[in-house]
Amino acid sequence: MSRPDSSPEPGVYDVLLACAVGALTCGIIFLVLHLGSYGWQVAP
Repeated sequence: MSRPDSSPEPGVYDVLLACAVGALTCGIIFLVLHLGSYGWQVAP
């Protein structure tokens, strides 16, 4: 049983979740930058 004053250490799933969120964030940023090069025109 853990002590009440100790904080839990991040596990492998927490690290994987952080990597997934970072990858999604980077993907969204790159897509926004790429769309900006088209002048924000979605349809041709």
